[in-house]
Amino acid sequence: MYSLEVTNSVQGIFWRSFNKAVTTANGEQEFVQRMPSTVHYTITFTDEYGDEHVTSLLSVEYKSACNADNCFVHPDFDAQTQQEHAESVNQSLGALPRGAIENKYVWTVGTDYVDGVAQDHTVGADTVKWRTYPKDFTSPESVSVDQLEYRLDDKIIPDGCRGVDITGTSDTVQYGLCVFVQIENPGIQTALKVQYFYNPFLSASTRNPELLTHVVSGQTSGFNTAAINSNADNAPIDNPLYLVTVQNLQGNREWNANDGDVSKDFIAETVNELEVCSRRGLCDYDTGMCDCFSGYSGIRCDDQNAIAYSY
Repeated sequence: MYSLEVTNSVQGIFWRSFNKAVTTANGEQEFVQRMPSTVHYTITFTDEYGDEHVTSLLSVEYKSACNADNCFVHPDFDAQTQQEHAESVNQSLGALPRGAIENKYVWTVGTDYVDGVAQDHTVGADTVKWRTYPKDFTSPESVSVDQLEYRLDDKIIPDGCRGVDITGTSDTVQYGLCVFVQIENPGIQTALKVQYFYNPFLSASTRNPELLTHVVSGQTSGFNTAAINSNADNAPIDNPLYLVTVQNLQGNREWNANDGDVSKDFIAETVNELEVCSRRGLCDYDTGMCDCFSGYSGIRCDDQNAIAYSY
């Protein structure tokens, strides 16, 4: 039924980088008391039965700093590398019980900032302002492979992830860390949920070194329906509920000629629209488990492990 469709899906978890024009002590204080340092977070995956699977605690190291005119906030890749982000998310999703996510793969795209300016990096013969892990790194832990399961399609990387400066006299929002998660489970999965908390970064304040702050927390709620950097994606930059956004990227994917002569579409159906047990088994609705027919296995009976005959 899906022989001409790629049945996996890709979601993006995008962490914001931004600046705010601040020229007074009061303005800086209002801004800094919400700004992150180390953000602790978990990712929740919801399977087709509605069961939630929560990862171990992860983190994003943020850097917040103010000068005479602006305050800048962005992920700090000196304190925590893109490789650490990608590998920790990949391993945490892989450790979920019962193999909730099958054959997942994680990439990251990151931008290094100094005073809001995206920094240059040399990748091969090119100079770039954003890098993809593992493709653009030497000796990565996960080797970049040029095939569908392990190649990030550049078409799905939003402009806001591509090394754009966060400078100027007006408030600016870009995305300094973009985490892309490919989920091999068939169909578009329920949006990953990111729950996070942090203690604001006091040393970012140059005019108010003795600020008193409280722990800030938030979480995502479903997919962000507005494309990032569109006019509709205009949440206030100092609202902690919008520090991170989750995007469904399935509609942005394009078939790559390196994947074969016969082009395929990418599945548009959600997991709840697919056949129970892949039509290759019977569901025990008391337990939510599939009893697979001969020759098939897996939590969804979507793995063919033998050529079987029935008489």
